Amino acid sequence: MGIFMTWVYSGFTTGPPYKPGGNPELTQKVNPGVSWESSSFPRSVSFSVSVKSTILALGAGQTVKYDAVLTNDGNGYDDRTGVFTCPVAGTYMFVVDSLSWPGIWLKLKVNKLTVGKLHVSSGHKVDLIQISRTVIVKLKPGDHVKVENAANGGKIYHEMYSGFTGALLY
Repeated sequence: MGIFMTWVYSGFTTGPPYKPGGNPELTQKVNPGVSWESSSFPRSVSFSVSVKSTILALGAGQTVKYDAVLTNDGNGYDDRTGVFTCPVAGTYMFVVDSLSWPGIWLKLKVNKLTVGKLHVSSGHKVDLIQISRTVIVKLKPGDHVKVENAANGGKIYHEMYSGFTGALLY
């Protein structure tokens, strides 16, 4: 049998605030018999996924579906759709990286809003280029985050050189 300690989290109060240096009026609520893992919200939300098995040849507007799930704490990422659904309100960091051929245009989208872009110009005379983009955004429960190809003919290299990562910061 575990215990569940209460906290102040994402704008709603589930317990008294902590003051550094001690707080004599602080009374810590403890609910015997309720474990952290059985609480209604995830204690951490993060995912890291990669393209593993095959080169992705994408059409315009197609969502990138990453087939190798390294972590999925909070179960927000769906590898069938390529979409992360926010389970807990807060500030999140997302990183998109891709080993791609020239001519790729990728968008990081929250719902229908583009919050970041990646591109390799077709003027490059090399075979493959590694590109990356990091974005920090505020999300609400139910918000959807995905990587979308913006133009026909985009190709993303596999063998775990390309990925999508997200984590709840606070």
